[in-house]
Amino acid sequence: MMSIHIAEISDLELIAETERSIPEFTAPYSLEKLTSRLEGRRSLCLVARNSEDEVLGYKVGYAETSKRFYSWVGGVKPEARKQGVARKLLHYQEGWCQRNGFEQIQVWSENRYRGMLIFLLREGYDIFALSTQGSIEFRKRFGSGPDDSWILD
Repeated sequence: MMSIHIAEISDLELIAETERSIPEFTAPYSLEKLTSRLEGRRSLCLVARNSEDEVLGYKVGYAETSKRFYSWVGGVKPEARKQGVARKLLHYQEGWCQRNGFEQIQVWSENRYRGMLIFLLREGYDIFALSTQGSIEFRKRFGSGPDDSWILD
């Protein structure tokens, strides 16, 4: 089993470079887009590295409201897939969110990323909304509460 280390970073150029290495992303976000989206927001940027300090994947998100965290973008390099990298990134992000007072995480994915859809369902995310363009919104709530607690603004 590969050794995977997760780290919080502020180097958005590394995130942009890693995003460009994900072949499914035909229009990867530029450094400028990453910077402008995160500017003025409480955010979390993670990278996963192996024991040789090579970047395997990344995950970026930010506070959408005081109680809801938006897991915006992330990916795992093809050569590092099926080794638990995405799961470790996700679990780190969830733990950080819980420690920082968030009650739920929101994720949008697209129907064409079937592996991601299955992964989110297996990790306890619920389908929350569908768009006519083929995007699917997932949310995961921490703790338990009444069903109407999904509405957090």
